[in-house]
Amino acid sequence: MIRYLKELLLVLYLFKNYDYYLERLSALGMGLPVLLFGGMFIGLTVALFMTAYIRQTLIRHLFALMMFVSAVFFDVYTRVTADYLTYSSFVSLVYSGGFIQEAAYQYRDAIISGVVGGLLLLFGIGLKPRRRMPLPGALLVAAPVLGVLLLSAVLFVRAGEGARGLPIMYTPLAYLNLFTYEALHNTVGPREPVSLARNDAPPGHDIVLIIDESISGNYLDINAPFGVHSNLKEPRPGVAIFNYGYAASIANCSADTNITLRYGGTRADYMRINSTMPSIWQYAKKAGLRTVYIDAQRTGGNLQNLMNDAEKKDIDEFVQFDQASVRDRDMAAAAKLIDLLNDGKPELVVINKVGAHFPVHDKYPDAFMAYRPTLPRGQFVEVADTA
Repeated sequence: MIRYLKELLLVLYLFKNYDYYLERLSALGMGLPVLLFGGMFIGLTVALFMTAYIRQTLIRHLFALMMFVSAVFFDVYTRVTADYLTYSSFVSLVYSGGFIQEAAYQYRDAIISGVVGGLLLLFGIGLKPRRRMPLPGALLVAAPVLGVLLLSAVLFVRAGEGARGLPIMYTPLAYLNLFTYEALHNTVGPREPVSLARNDAPPGHDIVLIIDESISGNYLDINAPFGVHSNLKEPRPGVAIFNYGYAASIANCSADTNITLRYGGTRADYMRINSTMPSIWQYAKKAGLRTVYIDAQRTGGNLQNLMNDAEKKDIDEFVQFDQASVRDRDMAAAAKLIDLLNDGKPELVVINKVGAHFPVHDKYPDAFMAYRPTLPRGQFVEVADTA
């Protein structure tokens, strides 16, 4: 039995996902597609076993680790979302790297389960082979590389589709190939400076943009008779409130939406504008405003929502609340805003609230619990948001 331990571990790992394969076969039905799928499945499975027979220990262990991490990544995503990992979802996860601590904390049980299940694959490839496969060593090393490249080519031709139902350890690696290719070839052009001429005196007031994520206008009392109380319906002395109604979200991902808010991309020309036109910070500085960014979601100087160091250079004051609990950060942002409004300096202030980002049930004190029942509280007190 020990002599066939490697093969047994790999077979058990593949069999563990039998329902995933059967679901894909059922969707394909009979005909040419199922033959092509079967050919890909067999080819990738053979490449997996060839990887396990690589004789050079270091190379075999490197491939074992890469495939293990890739398979666990896919498995954990499926466990958490109960959905298939598409290429667009993969890209969103890459762009949301700043959320990794919160996600690891909130989904630690799913991560542990995925890691434990992935050990079958890790040891199935990594253990020293007790027999030699009658093939050149170079071919064994090339097998997993060719498998990933083959799947990458299929995904490229089919615009990210074509990996459903195939051995899962290849899918994130192929997605990473596509992402790298896009990153190297999607250069639209250099960032342009502000070309608009300032033809009047600098503004003598502040401009404040508050971004409250995961809020839908149709749940608020300003738009629905029984909506959530917002404090926006009551008249305020010296304050004019205009409700512009509903607006369609720019994207389903916070990163894509936020970068478009900062650079002004339009439906017809978002890629060029977001990639090459000046940021909201550059326009503000050209107009004579001091720029302030209050990020209540991240800590430790970590950037999010596709912001980079080049963009950050145009922000005069970058504010995060490293010492404040997640529950208290929006109040800390409000206190900071009050100070800025009273400092006598014309400023552009952009605030990213913690807001109602999921998981929401630990983001307010008991005294503010207006709706019952709630999910069990106290489990995600320090989780700002989940990517």
